[in-house]
Amino acid sequence: MIFWRFILSHLGLLEGEPGHVRTEGVFALDGFFNAASQAGIYLLARPGPYINAEVSGGGFPGWVQRIEGSVRTTDPSFLNATKNYITTIGEIIRKAQITNGGPVILFQPENEYSVCEGAPSDEELNFCLEKDYMAAIEQQFRDAGIVVPFVNNDAVALGDWAPGTGKGAVDIYGFDNYPFGWGNGYASPENWTKITDPLTQYNFSQHQSMSPGTPFSIIEVQGGAPDPCDYGYHAGSELYRGHFTANGEEKYLYLSTQGGYAYGHSVWLNSTYLGSWQGNPVIQNYNQTLHFPQSLQGDEHYVLTILIDNLGLDLNFELNTNTMKSPSGLLDYDLSGHGSKSDVSWKITGNLGGELYRDHSCVPLNEGSSFVERQGYHLPGPLNSTKAGWQTRTPQEGLSAAGVGLFATTFSLDYPQGYDIPTSVVFTNSTVDENNESGAFRIQLFVNG
Repeated sequence: MIFWRFILSHLGLLEGEPGHVRTEGVFALDGFFNAASQAGIYLLARPGPYINAEVSGGGFPGWVQRIEGSVRTTDPSFLNATKNYITTIGEIIRKAQITNGGPVILFQPENEYSVCEGAPSDEELNFCLEKDYMAAIEQQFRDAGIVVPFVNNDAVALGDWAPGTGKGAVDIYGFDNYPFGWGNGYASPENWTKITDPLTQYNFSQHQSMSPGTPFSIIEVQGGAPDPCDYGYHAGSELYRGHFTANGEEKYLYLSTQGGYAYGHSVWLNSTYLGSWQGNPVIQNYNQTLHFPQSLQGDEHYVLTILIDNLGLDLNFELNTNTMKSPSGLLDYDLSGHGSKSDVSWKITGNLGGELYRDHSCVPLNEGSSFVERQGYHLPGPLNSTKAGWQTRTPQEGLSAAGVGLFATTFSLDYPQGYDIPTSVVFTNSTVDENNESGAFRIQLFVNG
């Protein structure tokens, strides 16, 4: 028997627009289920609604930030926010269960519903678990027609939700095992030769203490690790423009931004580049003071432009928190010489349409605020547009000044039909400045949109 652990495309991809769960086109699952059946692969369905998975918001769309209640709780505002997704996905998986001739033999509601913030000890990491919440999620999926056994994925092997533990218990107990811990240790081939067999770490006696009368499952074994808002724009870059009338006393702009680990921002005054925060893999927010190169003319109109590379929403791994609701973008600012923040009038834009995103063939996390994205020049066919004003230039030539540029080309691949062939594009840090030091740049790659 072969198992393939998979996570159904998360809530944030399928319901980027509240109330509209999209499961057609590239999001349709029937072909995937049929392929699994033909290959003889049995599936474990893991649709969340919270999936963690080191994805934006742990799988929750940005609009969930606006609900009044806490996420991953029995608060009615949260359960109602996920109900449409659960009902729709539950019905799709229902038809693909082995009881209906499909490949799905197990089902995991929620994911790693285990760890609380502020635990008094390692043995009490689960002190805040809400049995009614786990039971409510399970019941929603049962109501949608799921009949195969439930399995859980305990973030730490504490026996949470093991069979026989009462309300919220599953049919098969499972847990995570990350022998390298959480970091980049998994990336070194040397570490994999030293890996400890999880079956020797979690032995039969532990199985007997947690779930002696049922199967026992290690759901994730070092599955990997990453290399480390209210306006309706929840992914991709965000663009702010602040309009003000100068009084001649302005000397600097202070700003505080937040955009996730390794995010960055750049700032202009009219067309004058003021500076950037280039980003750091361990920093999620940054305060910066940028001085104006010369005095501003009184009674003249000026525009501040702030481009922020937003890298998504926080996870909500610890249950008694609302970290996925943490704001992103421009958090605070101060324009010297002005006693009132209202002297600056701001506008913001992000992906075209925000939550009401226009391109339903792609996921709502696909695009940002740049002009070329909002005009669709990253999609197939823009090289034929005369309105775009294309110039002949290679990416190696780059840009002559700080800013954003789009380089596009077309090519054909001579691959045999019917094969899935891994292909990669490799970028090297070959850009240098006037001091012959590596330049700072960020690259986003689109292939057919």
